[in-house]
Amino acid sequence: MFLGKLKNENGSSSIEFAGYFFIFVLMSWFMIDMSSSVVRKGQLERVSNSLISILRERNAFYNGRMNITNADLTQLNGIANVLLTNSDGTIQPHQLTIRAVTFAPQPIQFPQPPGTVITLSTDAIAGCNFRTDPTTPIAQLSALSSWGLPPVTTTRTGAAFWYPVYEITLCVAGANSFFQQFIGGANQNMANLTIRNAAIPRL
Repeated sequence: MFLGKLKNENGSSSIEFAGYFFIFVLMSWFMIDMSSSVVRKGQLERVSNSLISILRERNAFYNGRMNITNADLTQLNGIANVLLTNSDGTIQPHQLTIRAVTFAPQPIQFPQPPGTVITLSTDAIAGCNFRTDPTTPIAQLSALSSWGLPPVTTTRTGAAFWYPVYEITLCVAGANSFFQQFIGGANQNMANLTIRNAAIPRL
């Protein structure tokens, strides 16, 4: 009788230990997974900050040109390819989208004229199709603009104007944590990590 009870207790202890061990492994995996996701997000933010810093230097790199072109997109994507290169030489799959909101010239500051948007994007990847999915509403980007005279050191001369606003959206496939991908289920957007940055030009 005593031996039978002891065996039952040993069996219960083994099951309980296995349960605790499983929870410990699961929590460890969760912490490692989330830590890796934070590291990847930090890397992506640094890349995005670098790209928007280049794009806004219209006088230094673009001869004071305000509009964006496919050549600008190709140049920025080439830089992104370098910054997103893995240690084995492969490039992390990503989609880069650049937008510019420009404003027609006018003699007075207010009301602010409606913005004209140009959107350029690299090839879409699953969950990152920003050619059809809107990023930031135009009104929000327009609110970032500033009215002022162009600096005397630039090629632009004349009256004050509304500065254009540039936005960069960088999406990397599969960069999100496995936990977030799991809770997202079939939602491909949950598997990818997206960073957006907006700025007015430095003229």
